[in-house]
Amino acid sequence: MQKNRRITKDEQPVTQKILLATLGDFTEKVIFPGVDVMLEKRIQPVEKRLGGVEKNIQVIKYDINNLEKSNKSLKEQMEKDKNEILNSNDRLMGELQKLNTEVAAHTKSYRDLDERIVYLEKMNDLVLKKLQLA
Repeated sequence: MQKNRRITKDEQPVTQKILLATLGDFTEKVIFPGVDVMLEKRIQPVEKRLGGVEKNIQVIKYDINNLEKSNKSLKEQMEKDKNEILNSNDRLMGELQKLNTEVAAHTKSYRDLDERIVYLEKMNDLVLKKLQLA
């Protein structure tokens, strides 16, 4: 059996260089490809999910854009409708004022006619009384 022999200080730098070179080659040939495969296995599902998320984001952006267009057209239509309602309201108020003026005039005419009828009835009663006396 061979005993473990200690490396002397003179041999150490050479051995260390060989060891580092061997480890570097091993890392390049074995560890990095293995890590790449492991990362790919874990990254691919995440990339697929991200692709789905990106697609969903694009759909949401498209929907938001359509909503903004619809909102803009609705605002424009509401503004048109509001102006039309206000104009119609102004016209109706004008017509209502005319009707109120006419109603007031008719009411006054009816009162005047009622007063005239009452006066004529009183005069008629007086005439009838005078005719009965005569």
